[in-house]
Amino acid sequence: MTDALVLGGSRGIGRAIAESLESAGVSVTATSRRELDTSDPASVERFVGAHGATDVLVLNTGGPEPKRFEDATRADWERYHEQLFMGFCAILR
Repeated sequence: MTDALVLGGSRGIGRAIAESLESAGVSVTATSRRELDTSDPASVERFVGAHGATDVLVLNTGGPEPKRFEDATRADWERYHEQLFMGFCAILR
């Protein structure tokens, strides 16, 4: 059986993706931010340690909050990088 991990799969588009995969016979783990916060390296490490490999990975996190480009601080950019790049890389290891 094929296994899938859907990040941000507890509601909205992510939930619809998870349900569609399940209807196709895929075993799905759908996460919420409470279960996996990709902006928090410790959360990613705990999740990776508790779950095995997956065949399908759907990257559907919400991303940064809306704000004007010029209002984003260095700390904002570092958090975005951790959430949208480093967290995903750790999951793919």
